[in-house]
Amino acid sequence: MFSSFSRKEIILFLTAAIFFVASSVLLTVALVDEYTIQTPGSGGELKEGVVGQISLINPILAQDNTPDGDITALVFANIPTIAESIKYSDDFKTWNVRIKEGAQWHNGTAITSDDIIFTIQTVKNPQTSSPLFDVWKNISVQRISEREVEFQLLDSYALFENILRELRPVPKQLFADIAPANIKLSVYNLRPLGSGPYTYKELTKRDDGFISSYTLSAADTFTYTENSPLIKTLTFVFFENDSQRINAFNSGVITSLGTFDPEVIESISIKKNVYDIATRRYYALFFNTTAYGTQISQSLRENLIHSIDSQAIITDVFNSHADSIRGPLDSIIPPKEQSPSITINFEESLSEAGWEKRDDTWGRMNGETWEEFSPTITVPDTPLLTRTAHLIASQWKQYGIAARVAVVDPQILSDDILPSRNYEVLLFGNILLKNPDLSSFWHSNEIFHPGQNFSLLKDNTLDTLLAELKRSYPDTQEYTDLLSGINEQIQSHAPAAFLLSPYYLYITSPQIPTPLFPQKISFTHDRFEYITSWYVKTTRTFSSSKDLH
Repeated sequence: MFSSFSRKEIILFLTAAIFFVASSVLLTVALVDEYTIQTPGSGGELKEGVVGQISLINPILAQDNTPDGDITALVFANIPTIAESIKYSDDFKTWNVRIKEGAQWHNGTAITSDDIIFTIQTVKNPQTSSPLFDVWKNISVQRISEREVEFQLLDSYALFENILRELRPVPKQLFADIAPANIKLSVYNLRPLGSGPYTYKELTKRDDGFISSYTLSAADTFTYTENSPLIKTLTFVFFENDSQRINAFNSGVITSLGTFDPEVIESISIKKNVYDIATRRYYALFFNTTAYGTQISQSLRENLIHSIDSQAIITDVFNSHADSIRGPLDSIIPPKEQSPSITINFEESLSEAGWEKRDDTWGRMNGETWEEFSPTITVPDTPLLTRTAHLIASQWKQYGIAARVAVVDPQILSDDILPSRNYEVLLFGNILLKNPDLSSFWHSNEIFHPGQNFSLLKDNTLDTLLAELKRSYPDTQEYTDLLSGINEQIQSHAPAAFLLSPYYLYITSPQIPTPLFPQKISFTHDRFEYITSWYVKTTRTFSSSKDLH
């Protein structure tokens, strides 16, 4: 046929053929696009960069807000996940948990009540050195059946599900023959047998012992959600510092990372997606009300609080990745309308305490020496908080308050300064649970170590409200009203300047579809609450008639 065509006819034929093939391809693409939809697919790998190291992928030893705690939450399911039911007595002293039929460890063996009892007994053994010891030391547990256990509490506690939510059983079959003091040395801390959505696959180490990566695979035995995990492989890549981690993200070695530091975002030079996850943690300035030998008056504390521009801290230090708060529970319950602005006047409060103003600075004569009123802000040595402390000091300076900033090692703060309450003003943070119990932070009994009432606040009305909160079941109007009352009662004493609630920043490569996160998180591992719905692969499926119209 071609031999009978002229040169012009051959060119016309080939041109038409090219147009025919191209239009067929385009038509096919259009039809596929019209009659199918893109849906999450199974498979693929997510590589998350982490600063630090792991050593204890074990829920009875791992600390929250650490790489150990984050990975442990992926490998081990908590009690609400594996429970068929959680029931409680009218006085909230007796709680019964029944395990779901078919709940399994990753090796296919059944999770039983013996595993839960063994876990709690191990936690309560002082030789284990579990961070959960104080939580469980006064709680007893007994076996009801192979799938049911009963917890007995000394006092009524309607918020016990908070404790159950953070309990992740370990398999008795692995640890029963290991002495409690030696559990921390077990190989099972890095090669765990868990019950969560992901199971241990492999790890890689450098010659110097530094764990460079830790890989998990989707667990076939995890059947508690509508779908099994879509991402088949999770790999955590470890770095010695943030600079190395950022370079790895910029070069494509990792595809995601999490941080509280907004400066990390500015250091990333490639395209990225940034997700702001609201948290139930807050930072505040806690006033030691016994500083200077006499109590710092409430009016003085109120002036110091209202002279702080927290919005400037959010903008200048946190690059707007935080929410402003005025009370300790503003990250839990909607805050009430902003109160009218208060006139800042240090004259009366400082004059009553014997201070006077000279050359725009407050002070007093100590013998023949002029002593400035210079409260010291004690702050742990972390970049964000250190910058916050210096910014507050500069804001106070405008009012003649010559504040000093004492930056201390976090370990020294934890081991020495906090137990002795050896500070005048403390810049620190608190983490609240979804249904918070604030007794350890604000009850009068908690003014001494190991309590966390850092302002040394004593108030009988507040103590009563905190006690009532423990007997009020969450998600009720009574509970909500108590939270609101506690929030207002604490603020009425001005024991602290509540500054902000920071966002947790999760950063991914553009090719990673948008992950589903909780509305708010308490611990960093909470970002993985909906991990089974995350995906990196997509597929196309035929649309239903409903989709088409």
